[in-house]
Amino acid sequence: MLREGENTNMRRSLRNLVILTAAAVSAVVSLAAPASANEPMSSYVQVGATTLLPGQTFTITETIYNMESFVVTSGRAALYAKEQPLSGLLDLVSCTGTFVPCYQYFSSFRGPVGDMAADQTSTVTFLFRVKDTVPAGTTFTLQNQLVGDNYAFDTYDGPIISIWQG
Repeated sequence: MLREGENTNMRRSLRNLVILTAAAVSAVVSLAAPASANEPMSSYVQVGATTLLPGQTFTITETIYNMESFVVTSGRAALYAKEQPLSGLLDLVSCTGTFVPCYQYFSSFRGPVGDMAADQTSTVTFLFRVKDTVPAGTTFTLQNQLVGDNYAFDTYDGPIISIWQG
């Protein structure tokens, strides 16, 4: 049986533990959901496969969105690799959803969609082939961006892609 003083101390300890636990859970939830989670993104990607073999073809579909109140001139879907040049890993086979053919631009790839009015969305689907020379175990973070002649939006990290041997 607990004495009255011990019972009060036990209740205080339990209350403090509940408060600390609630604070810890709140902190973890804050880290998991960025403050801008409700804001639209200017670009995002969907990848047909994230584990690939040298010589394998796969698709990357990039949706771009002009969230600004002005026209983005010569809008282009842009793809990069964070760790190394994407053009050293992949060959562009074809693309759809553009008004002129997609192309390599230095170490990245671009899909031109033309001028984009405010709130306009466009989608470009790239077909790539993994170069035969990519070593097994290579991984890279796919990045995507909407770029125009008069404005460039944030670059976003997409999925991590891994290259393995068959």
